Amino acid sequence: MMRKLITAGIDVGSVCIKAVIYDGSAVIGSAVIPVKGLFQDRAQEALAQALDDAQIGEGALALICATGYAAECLTWANTTQSVASCLTAGAFARFSQKMSLVDLGGEDPKVIGIDEKGKRTGLRSLRKCAAGSGLFLDLVARRLDVHPSRLQTLACDSETPAMIGSYCSVFALSQVYERLRDGETPAAVAAGAIESVAERLYEAGGFSAPVMVSGGMAEYYPNVLQALSRHLNQPVQALPGPIEIAALGAAMKARHMAVRGQIQPETIAHPV
Repeated sequence: MMRKLITAGIDVGSVCIKAVIYDGSAVIGSAVIPVKGLFQDRAQEALAQALDDAQIGEGALALICATGYAAECLTWANTTQSVASCLTAGAFARFSQKMSLVDLGGEDPKVIGIDEKGKRTGLRSLRKCAAGSGLFLDLVARRLDVHPSRLQTLACDSETPAMIGSYCSVFALSQVYERLRDGETPAAVAAGAIESVAERLYEAGGFSAPVMVSGGMAEYYPNVLQALSRHLNQPVQALPGPIEIAALGAAMKARHMAVRGQIQPETIAHPV
């Protein structure tokens, strides 16, 4: 009897590392852990946790694919693939329709056009220094002395967001300090930071309905989606399991390569 072909995808982000175990039809294990220390060490921990979640051993894996901000640090992965290609594959697996995919991660938010066959038709990124990132909101939360998970709850206490309009994350954070100095409430500043992210995304353009969202911000800062929806005047929805979309796409690409025989499973050197 042929052994079931199981693959792993690891998205090595700037804020979190996501690992997914995929059996060809479904995610059977996953893990998300924050980045601290060496990327490769934390990636090994994420993979180990995902394997535990799947209740399988490392020997069951056929191939490992890495993607994301620090994918090149995973020298033990069989292959690395671009974030855009993995996001496209993972998003279409979760929502098999034509869409504009907005990826809201720790850094480098992007808008990806995907057609009805799951092919990428366009890619737009924000300016490199843009404030439209999860890392920016994490920094704002730290300055306001709240846990990042509570930033949007705090923002709900304000009816009038503070004006935070800079494109650059450094200058935008300086504006946070200035607004607090000028007497704005922490709630107004939190709301202003979230509104600022939505404005930067809106200005990137390239949207067509339906608009779907992946990435950690969709999971931890859903107020950004609501603000973007107001700017676009159309619904903006998070994909199921938005934070693991790129990792899922990486696992799917690993499986595709294994099925095609592009990499032989027996060549793997497992890290865990």
